[in-house]
Amino acid sequence: APRWTVSALGREAWAAPEESGTHPAAGPAADLYALGCIGWWLLTGAPPFPGTPDRQVLQHQGAARPDVRDHAEGVSELTAKTLLKCLQIDPAQRY
Repeated sequence: APRWTVSALGREAWAAPEESGTHPAAGPAADLYALGCIGWWLLTGAPPFPGTPDRQVLQHQGAARPDVRDHAEGVSELTAKTLLKCLQIDPAQRY
């Protein structure tokens, strides 16, 4: 629904970049992005982009993608690469 914006739903911590633009777009790629953010959160105890809701949105849209291994011990390379692929800014670069 048009009134279901990222901010209105409180989804700044895991909303895909394309969901918070001027023409929000949701779909399977956005779901994969959210899954990557939630996986990150489960492994580290924090969202991949901390801060205020507005800052989180900006980071999702353009910040360098963080490596989960810098924030959680024992995470395998495969898991780190999987999360990184899920967190790509461009939906076409995700799974």
